[in-house]
Amino acid sequence: MRRLILPSAALLASALLCGCLGSLTGPAPGRLDDPELARRQQAASEAYRRGELELARSEFAAVSALDPESRGPRMGLAAVALRKHDEDGAEAALRELLARWPDDRRARELLAGVFIRTGRLDAAHVELGLLSRHGVGKEEKKLLAGLHVKSRRLDEAARIFDQLLHTDPEDPIGYLGLGVVRALAGDLDGAMPDLERALALDKSNAVTLYDLALVHYARGEYQRAVDRGQLAVRADPWFAPAANNLAAALVRVGRDADAATTLEAALAEHPRFAPAQSNLGVVRLRGNDLDGAEAAFAAATAMSDTEAAYPFNLGIVLYRKGDLDRARAAFAQALARDPGHAGAKKSLDLLDQLRGTSRKDRESLGTEIAALTINGFTP
Repeated sequence: MRRLILPSAALLASALLCGCLGSLTGPAPGRLDDPELARRQQAASEAYRRGELELARSEFAAVSALDPESRGPRMGLAAVALRKHDEDGAEAALRELLARWPDDRRARELLAGVFIRTGRLDAAHVELGLLSRHGVGKEEKKLLAGLHVKSRRLDEAARIFDQLLHTDPEDPIGYLGLGVVRALAGDLDGAMPDLERALALDKSNAVTLYDLALVHYARGEYQRAVDRGQLAVRADPWFAPAANNLAAALVRVGRDADAATTLEAALAEHPRFAPAQSNLGVVRLRGNDLDGAEAAFAAATAMSDTEAAYPFNLGIVLYRKGDLDRARAAFAQALARDPGHAGAKKSLDLLDQLRGTSRKDRESLGTEIAALTINGFTP
């Protein structure tokens, strides 16, 4: 049984949020008798549906300023932020809406989803508790299941997804959830039928396509991972994890240049997405672009204070550039983040041995360090 570390608890929340967005941009309550406001609201909704998100955001903001008593444009601003995977922007819009209309159930559902997506599980519990005071509906159950997945309470999550499918056998989120649960439990083969069923029911769901690509990658089916990954990126060009995994699969099939282009496009939208920065560093290192690799690994290291692979790879690049003092500092940083990191410990030991050795021995030890580079990706 192959085990896969899936970041899909957050992705499941993304799917739930995406499923809610369809009704967020309809006619705005408020001054419906004002033809200019109605026209601009309609223009914003149409821009959103076309994927012209900056235009949609601008129009929703204008309508909201002109008609502060209307919920519709504020929901539109939240929808744009969610579609761009801008959690901070979505949270700000939803909090502003709830400050004015605290009983808006949809806004509270979406805010709970944002908290699940960003790992703030205590805050998600609070929001779900407020929602449950007025009953637990289908969307609340999905969010609760997503919370269980994020907390690795897989049996509880599976029970809720089974209940959802018992009520509605055609619910794609139920199958997606079960597929994620099985993959997280290590049953990659068992995850595939559920994920395929979820995709058959919702062919444009980027999260399902991403999860399928990730499972294909873990199973060593790299061309299938490329095929599914390309569809995921096409379905949601703002979803950086899909582009990141596509790049990893592209490298596996020998398409490094396409991988770099894919990562650069993802980083243009989400410059602080550390896994893509690190993977771009790997691509550049493979192409012997040491300055480019250093910049990418340094950026990834600055964005995360827990991931040891980023400073370790930075240390490899710095060593290859001959900057031994900074290389040693990077290896030490990797070991501080992960005291069990064998590569970082060995690199530090070898660098210490370099001092006072003969030139011949120094070359031998240096070869050992250079050979420690991480060739893989974080899909």
